[in-house]
Amino acid sequence: MRAILLGNILQGKRSISGFKGRLNTPPTAAFHASPLTGPVPLTVTFDATDSFDPDINDFVDAYMWDFGDGSTAVVTGPIVTHTYSTAGVKTATLKVRDKWHVESTADTEYITVGTVTPPEPTTFKTSFWNYDALLKNRALYHNTLTGKANRQDIVKAVSDITAEIASRGILTAKPIGIAPKPSSYSYTLNGTSVTRPLVLPAGATANDYVALGMYWWPDSNKTDGLPYIRKDGQTNPEASAMPDHKKLRNVCEQIELLGIAHFFSNDPAKQKEYAEKAAALLRAFFVTPATRMNPSFKYVQVMKGHNNNMGTEYGLVDLEYMPDLIQGFQLLRGQVGFDLEVESGFVQWLRDAWIWLTKTWTSTPADGTTDYYHWLMLTNMRKLYQNIRSAYEVQILTFSLALGERTWAINRINDVIKDKGTTKGVLSRVVMGADYVTKAGEIKQKDNSSPSVTVKAGSLFPEVKRTKPCTYSAKGLEALVNLTLVAEHLGIDMWNYVSPSGSSMKKAAESLLYYAANPTQWPVKSWEDYAYYKNYIYARHTMRKISGGFPGDATLQAKIQTYLTGLNTKLGTTSDQSEAGYRAGKDWFMLYQKIGYTY
Repeated sequence: MRAILLGNILQGKRSISGFKGRLNTPPTAAFHASPLTGPVPLTVTFDATDSFDPDINDFVDAYMWDFGDGSTAVVTGPIVTHTYSTAGVKTATLKVRDKWHVESTADTEYITVGTVTPPEPTTFKTSFWNYDALLKNRALYHNTLTGKANRQDIVKAVSDITAEIASRGILTAKPIGIAPKPSSYSYTLNGTSVTRPLVLPAGATANDYVALGMYWWPDSNKTDGLPYIRKDGQTNPEASAMPDHKKLRNVCEQIELLGIAHFFSNDPAKQKEYAEKAAALLRAFFVTPATRMNPSFKYVQVMKGHNNNMGTEYGLVDLEYMPDLIQGFQLLRGQVGFDLEVESGFVQWLRDAWIWLTKTWTSTPADGTTDYYHWLMLTNMRKLYQNIRSAYEVQILTFSLALGERTWAINRINDVIKDKGTTKGVLSRVVMGADYVTKAGEIKQKDNSSPSVTVKAGSLFPEVKRTKPCTYSAKGLEALVNLTLVAEHLGIDMWNYVSPSGSSMKKAAESLLYYAANPTQWPVKSWEDYAYYKNYIYARHTMRKISGGFPGDATLQAKIQTYLTGLNTKLGTTSDQSEAGYRAGKDWFMLYQKIGYTY
């Protein structure tokens, strides 16, 4: 793993005793290992020739290895071999020192020794709520699919999954990665077709995920359109035309579908086909060096002309489908046809991405460096309180649990999502604990007026202030519900948690249900009106999940059922999105529902 950082050269200089005024820069450790996976016993070659000392007339004097199995070595040459005799994932680290015995920071690589078999399904803990729901319903599904139970809704939903795979051509699709990228991209703007060359930001490679900010547009008052200006809620078709976001979303949905189809199939040959295809897709997108996506997100939703054309915290929402991919991956790992090398490679990618997404700094990196913009992105994310922040928390928690980092996840929920002492957590900062009367100018209506309005307790105030308040309130609630379900999986009850300021998941649910039932009371209906069916339907799946969180609350259950049956009136009972259609199995998401949503 390469860990050569410019910051090591710019920072950390030390004075050398006996040499007046002389400064010494610590050396840099960097190594790679081969192979990264294999059976017991496994002999691995570690190559640290990329390690270096930047000081003139200085050099790397010693290589200090910790192989992760209790064995260590200090050698003078850059290449060593080590044989692992026990199975498991081993964390190998290297530090180097110069002739003055000044040490580097550590570089790390993960070695998978032997077949790391997932636990049996009855005890297997995945990173999301869906797998738990599947296991709870396993007997019902088995009895239905073998003809012992008459649940035609389940039969229909399962058949819809295989039909979806066929209609998308997933089994015949050529596996692709984020690289190579096309030379140009095209889109339509105001009825005119536009083709632009695909020019990567400075420093980016074809393996980097690159996307433009959705709501950022050329400034019509500038000849070159730079810097772009923000138009909240208005998607720039140029951003939609960039290929990487669509590629990432597609592979996430493909792996999820293949994992679910594998789970429900009773045909071993078909299961093997699903597993092999999923492995091929994962290999191309996350493992193969020439095509894979780098596990860093430096260029997410670039705002042209801003931020040195580096990504921002808002762009991390582009990873919102990764938890769905992990869901499919968890269902497939260890199954016949699912390549162990791909599994190991993808787990390594997840770990590298998780480390990148959760990195902290003891000091601000030098302005203008890549590390500075990484620091800026995550620093700003930690100050952001709206649906993108909540989605980010779902992402990093999902990654951590897929990697077995349960203690980290528990601490994250207790320290960051919930209040800790006098410090408000994400829930308190997003969900209003009490009714609030806005000040003039605090919320703008579509006609640019700004009267004082009352916003109901439980509302997601950061979303109410935006130009798509129904859409983003639903998205924000969905992310909070997903956080709550991850917490439940870890044994933490966020459903019934109430912060000192009165914020709670129940209030958040009741607020949306109230406005959906009383659309004239929605204080920002000039932007989006709950009476309009497209705005009403956004939260349907979220409300089904919430129903599973409060199975004994008859009053809340009645409100949820009123909302869901309202879909029949607005859409018609034959619609796949109606409650009648859902109960008939026309929406395969029904297979994910937690026990507690009763019908």
